[in-house]
Amino acid sequence: MVSPWRPYLWQQARWPALSFDHQRVGPALVRARRLQGVVEAKALAIGIERDGQVACDLMADEAISTAAIQGERLDLAAVQSAVMRQLGLDASGPRDRRVDGLVEVLDDAMNGFAMPLDGERLQRWQSALFAGGACGGHPVAVGRYRDHAGPMQIVTGLPGREVVSYDAPPSRRVAKEMDRFLAWFAKTTPVPGRLPPLDGLARAALAHLWFETIHPFEDGNGRVGRAIVDMAIAQDHRMPVRLYSLSRQLLESRKGYYDALNAAQRGNGDATDWVLWFAQQFALACERSSDVIDRAIEKARSWSQRFIADTVV
Repeated sequence: MVSPWRPYLWQQARWPALSFDHQRVGPALVRARRLQGVVEAKALAIGIERDGQVACDLMADEAISTAAIQGERLDLAAVQSAVMRQLGLDASGPRDRRVDGLVEVLDDAMNGFAMPLDGERLQRWQSALFAGGACGGHPVAVGRYRDHAGPMQIVTGLPGREVVSYDAPPSRRVAKEMDRFLAWFAKTTPVPGRLPPLDGLARAALAHLWFETIHPFEDGNGRVGRAIVDMAIAQDHRMPVRLYSLSRQLLESRKGYYDALNAAQRGNGDATDWVLWFAQQFALACERSSDVIDRAIEKARSWSQRFIADTVV
């Protein structure tokens, strides 16, 4: 358990320098990479397209899961129709502006991985999450970094027994902190033909930790932070097709997700445990996606065999 009196990561002298032990994390990264390769090989074998059924199902699952991590339940039909509209397909299902905005963010993070990530783009993402500038009937500052004078706290626990689980940097520091984060994100972006400065999965893990530690928005930080992970992973393997739903795995390990993130935010900049945990969850997400693709392959084989049988008859 992390001692509550320890200073936060952003209060450490070495902040924002983040590091990890390559020797400890290496085996988990290698395993995650191997499983990632299996998924990508299967995807190529069946010809998964951005607007194909498997990719649509994975995007819908990602939208539902990333919202559920924050305790928000989305209507499946609204999500499915939003995904189809985002991909330019015919859709006649229900519409929900919040769902449309979330799906738009997820697709932009993946499909627009080659475009620079800057403050304006992040602010557009956050704004898209809150139709009408409200959440649950409460107004939310949208399209800009937080600027309120009071503390930015994450509070957990039952009413009357609330506990402050995290205090973010004060609002006056957010713009400078985000400039440093975005400069690092740009500097570490993989370039085709060059040796990457940092393992892509480790970079995604560090990006999420760094962004969530700053907590730059009044609301929506978790969903925007996970979209940044999506973008980092898409930049790593340079494919705009969603092959895994990492948020589904994080949802199933929700307590572990918050525990690992909170522990890293109380650390001294050594993010080894966080990167290790993240790599393990990514590997599990790949295993799940591999199973999804296997079912799609089996379904296609069944249809093919049925068609051949009918033709012969």
